[in-house]
Amino acid sequence: MRWITKFEALQLDIVGIIAVLGEASVTRNAQVTSLSWWSSIPRLLPAPQALLEHERKYRLPTVPGIVAGAHSGNIKKEINFFTQLLHQRPLDDYEVELVEVTRDKQIEGPSFCPRLYGPLFWASLLGCSMSIALVVLSVIYHDGFALLATIMLSTVSSAVGFGTRWDLVFTEPEIQKKRENKMPRSDVIVYYPNGAIRVIRPAYEGIARLYFQTEHARYKIDDTPYRTLALFSTIMLMAGVVSLANASNILQVSYAAAYVLLNAIYWAVSAMNPCSYHWQHAYKTQVLDIAPLPGPHDSALDRKGKVKTSIRQLRHEWHRFQKSWGLVAPAKLTRTFVDPEIGARTFTAALWTAIVLTGTSQWLNEATAIAPINEAWKSWIREADSNVEPIDLYEGRHQPHPSSRLPRQLTGTNWRFSRAQNDRDARYKRRVIIRETIGGWKYDERLTSILAAHADQTRKPYPDETDETVEAVPEENPIAADAVATSTAVREHTDVSHLEEAAGHGARATSSTLLAGLETEQTMRISSDVEKGND
Repeated sequence: MRWITKFEALQLDIVGIIAVLGEASVTRNAQVTSLSWWSSIPRLLPAPQALLEHERKYRLPTVPGIVAGAHSGNIKKEINFFTQLLHQRPLDDYEVELVEVTRDKQIEGPSFCPRLYGPLFWASLLGCSMSIALVVLSVIYHDGFALLATIMLSTVSSAVGFGTRWDLVFTEPEIQKKRENKMPRSDVIVYYPNGAIRVIRPAYEGIARLYFQTEHARYKIDDTPYRTLALFSTIMLMAGVVSLANASNILQVSYAAAYVLLNAIYWAVSAMNPCSYHWQHAYKTQVLDIAPLPGPHDSALDRKGKVKTSIRQLRHEWHRFQKSWGLVAPAKLTRTFVDPEIGARTFTAALWTAIVLTGTSQWLNEATAIAPINEAWKSWIREADSNVEPIDLYEGRHQPHPSSRLPRQLTGTNWRFSRAQNDRDARYKRRVIIRETIGGWKYDERLTSILAAHADQTRKPYPDETDETVEAVPEENPIAADAVATSTAVREHTDVSHLEEAAGHGARATSSTLLAGLETEQTMRISSDVEKGND
């Protein structure tokens, strides 16, 4: 074994810094890792100090949004993790999606849980294998500091995993038998901040309640033992880093290679979608293709041959790559054959489509605050509600459709299903089409008319309020105009008087000058005559 013999030989190099790098890669999947049993096995873990939080989290991450029951009246002002797990595809602006949710009878256990043998399991198993390999190398090279560093750093990850170990409390509620078939319909509306709406059609009321249920964590140990364990883990981490700095060069190189590889693996694991690769649930989801309301830019998509279809498919994938990496603006991408029908993508169209899907508009109220709260919108919502027909009032709703022989839905509005197409070129396996009578209601024109009728009920502008984009024109005031006219007339009269007075003074001055001139001329003539007489 290699040990130092004097204090001056102690080395405090910064090689151990690699053991505390990679916090972002570890913390993203910290909750799902702590929920699994293999989080407590001794192993090398990049940046274990990132998991020692001062306050432990008691909830899974949520996203902004509104979840409302179409008929039950349940409302939640956030989208829980269960909803994110079942419906992972992000919706475009003002897009409406109809989804059926059923329980997978082949899966027993909780509603959702971490994957037993997912990527995180194999990453933890690799870290444990590296710990064993470094222990063997430390014994072979007789490096005591390397052995001590391996034991301490591996024990830190085990202590952290035990301190953050928790159980998920989230079970599907059971409905009393006496209340079965007597509860309100289970349709659920999920409204997203971008105006998109996802209409959920659960198979029974128990699934619908999961969208409003709040999950929470039940930790294995209390806060006081956890803080004590966190202190113990911090001390072991610092001692392990110091021991690693005093290991031999060959072991330090081995540690560097191990942590670089682990950081790369954990970075790749964190880049995966957690809902797809780290979690699993016990439900089946099926997106029903609804015929969208016609939009202003829709055009018929023609069918091409296999070669042209493959070319357009390749171009579509290239457009997706460009859009995801921000190489080109989404508006500049041309539509291809594989793109779905867009339809009308406006706020009004999304609301009307969701009303049609649920068969009611009672979820558009002051509590949800999805639609504007004013008399004009309330009138439009009431009129929209009168133009839909719930399927519960439809005669023969439990009988199969005569053409497709598919059973009708027990929830939602009156739909008809087209015949299923089983060939490979079939674009839709099952298509849901809105009734012609419902699709024929001019929802946008009616809203414009209602808004115009309520326009006079808004606040009248003040006289000094003008549009900033238009130059303000002063209004004509009769009193001010009379005052201006009077002052102008007085000014003109004064000017005329001054002119007349000046003219009078000028005339008098001219006459005086003429008289003086005549007198001077007469005097000069008399003087001339007197001089001639003397001669």
